[in-house]
Amino acid sequence: QNKFHVLRSGQEKKNFWHFDPDDYCSGTTQCPIETGDYMIKELPDKIFTIERKFSVGEVYNNMFEKRFANELERLQEFKYRFIICQFDAKDVMSFPFNSGIPKIYWDGLKANGNYIMSKLTHYTIKMKVPVVFAGPGKSSQDLAMFYMRQTARLEGII
Repeated sequence: QNKFHVLRSGQEKKNFWHFDPDDYCSGTTQCPIETGDYMIKELPDKIFTIERKFSVGEVYNNMFEKRFANELERLQEFKYRFIICQFDAKDVMSFPFNSGIPKIYWDGLKANGNYIMSKLTHYTIKMKVPVVFAGPGKSSQDLAMFYMRQTARLEGII
């Protein structure tokens, strides 16, 4: 049976996902990726990518970066593209609690949970980049694998 291989961006330095070999996947290799954090090696460019967000604090910081705005534009060029959040929607709404941002900085924050949620829903509705709240722990990595398996099937790899 054919398998697919997962490519992980070298930018993913902590709390990253690693996909061990199984019936569908041959494993994970770290390499440079221009857009997103995870891709399927056997697919041509601009077919599949996952952008992983570890915390609401990461999303908050990204919202004010030109680099992330450029990445969102590039994500729209992919046939299958996802932003998988390793937290729940309730974590966005309770921002800055559980965001990973130290309390000493909270007074200087430029956005609240409602604003962050409006940006995330904008990415899904207006920009057509699905944002999925997969929750903490292994569930987000499992969801990423389901997306990769389904894409690999649809694209004739497995």
